This record gives sequence, C-alpha cells and structure tokens, in this order.
Amino acid sequence: MKMIIETKTYIQKILRIFSSTPHDQKTIEDVHRWLIDDSAHAAEKEAALREIWDNTENVWTPQAWESYAKVREKINLRNTGRKARFVSLQRKSLKYAASVLLLLASASASYFLAKRSNHELILTEYFSSIGDKGTVILPDGSRVMTNSTTLLVYPDAFASDVRTVYLVGEANFSVQKDPKRPFIVKTDQLDITALGTQFNVKSYPDDPFVNTTLIEGSIQVKSKNKPDVRVLTPGEQLVYDKETRNIQVSVVDLEDVTAWQRDELVFKSIEIKDILRMLERKYEITFQYKSGTLNNDKYNFRFKENAPLDEIMDIIQTVANTFDYTIKDKVCYLSKHP
Repeated sequence: MKMIIETKTYIQKILRIFSSTPHDQKTIEDVHRWLIDDSAHAAEKEAALREIWDNTENVWTPQAWESYAKVREKINLRNTGRKARFVSLQRKSLKYAASVLLLLASASASYFLAKRSNHELILTEYFSSIGDKGTVILPDGSRVMTNSTTLLVYPDAFASDVRTVYLVGEANFSVQKDPKRPFIVKTDQLDITALGTQFNVKSYPDDPFVNTTLIEGSIQVKSKNKPDVRVLTPGEQLVYDKETRNIQVSVVDLEDVTAWQRDELVFKSIEIKDILRMLERKYEITFQYKSGTLNNDKYNFRFKENAPLDEIMDIIQTVANTFDYTIKDKVCYLSKHP
C-alpha cells in the first residue's frame, strides 16, 4: 500500500507539471500514450487522476473557465465549440482547478475510454460559452443539447460494448436505442446509464447539487460514493447533495426542467446568491457585492424567453426588497437596501 501511495503522489506531480507548462505536440502525444498504457502503473494513474479531480470539487467558480481557455491549446482534443468570453464573481487565480478540468477532459477521459477500446482513441470536446446553447450529434446518432458554459467530451467512435461520454455543466440527451451498448454519462459525482431514452443532467462544478431528470424511457443512476443504484421513471428527478452525499428522488415539472432549452429561466425555491450564479452563465455579467448584502430566503421566479437582464433584476429587486443594484461595464454592483 505504501508503494502505491508513493507512486500515486509521484504521478500527481507529473500531471501537475504537464498541465502547467507548454509542450510540443510530440510530448503531448507521448504523455497521453503513457496515461492510457495499462502496463505502466494503471491503477496508480487512475487513482491519481480521480484524486486530483475530487480535490477541486468545492473550489470551482466560473473563473476556472477563463484559465481553462488559456491552457486548452495543450490538449490533444478536437474543438467543435465556440470561443468563449468569460466573467467571474470571484477574482482569484484558479489555474490549478483549470488544469484539473484539462486533465479530466483529456488524460482522464482518454484513459477511462481507451481501456475499453482496441483502436487508437480520438476524443472530441464541445464547449458552449456563456449565453450560448449547442447541439452535438454523437457517433451513434444520439443527440445532445448543451446549456451555457458546458463541456462535453466524447470519442470519435464508441466501443463495441458501451457508449461513454463525459459532462461538465448541463445537457439534455436523446439517446439512440442500442440494447447491446448501454449509454453512460459520467459526471464528477454520478454515472447515468441508459439504453435508449431522453434525460437531462445538470452537473456544474460550482453548484452544491448534481441532478438528473428522466423525460422518457428509463435510466439508472449510480453515485461514485455509494454502492446502491437508483432507477428513475419518467418525470422523476434525482438530486445528489455534494456536501452530505445524500440522494433524494422526487417528481418534478418537466416543463421547468427543460425551460433552458427554450431560453426561459425558471427558479424554484432558490436563494438569490444562487440565482446570480446561474445568471452569470446565461448573461455576460459579473455580480459584485459584500457579505450580508443578500438574505437567505428562497424565491420562485419564472422569466419569459430571452428576458433582458435589467428586467430580471428589477423583478428580483422588487420582490426581495433587500438590495439596490447598478450595472456598469458588464458588472452588476449590489448594495444592501437602506
């Protein structure tokens, strides 16, 4: 056990160095080849990759996307998304968190997917930027609609026994039926498996919860921290609490869950600080305020398709009646209501 721990730590150092310094294409290819080589410390490499990802679970903010944009050129992935512009609520360096996403998207995905494939793996990343949605047609014909600031990683060809993709953010999946090849969506906390169905997955690193909602068909959901497997029926939503690791299943309104696909905004029993975080994903805006400016009450709001940000803020301000706001140069300043 001691040897495994020491080897894992050593591999972690290698991965951090690799992600923080520039390299030529040959070096990148060599490192990726080493990562997916089962004959060279396979278990230790897998443990190191998983631990690095797990350690950033609670520190991610939208600023990480900005850092990720700066280092993404180093990964051997085809980019089919749009170039993004980034804003943040917190102005602190998160290059380490960005490098972890880099490793998840390239090294980790390459490693876990290539273990199931006999051919040289080519991965594609699709990234939808702030305020944008995207549509991806996967190699098997399955359709994925991605919400803003969402990263989807998938292979150019699925294996003969399983179809696996990686998701950071929110997406709606319409899966082609193939009983011989289960379709698996992997997030940092949950694995969602389907044979042929439509479901929504929301797994943003800076959200306290991960949830998946079944629209039609059937899916099974497994937590990486618990052995039990939950099977959902249409209209059910599974919510995983990252802090407590508890799981709850309830019946929800599918129109609310899929509202983002129609450019509508629906907030149900949510605090204002969480609403602001979600607005940052849809609008090119940064929110700045001092501690104590906002209360901890929970609110319900529904906004029409493509509602202007100032209209949204006017309604929230009127209902909450606890703060004032001004918008200047794509920054929204909130102050406590006198």
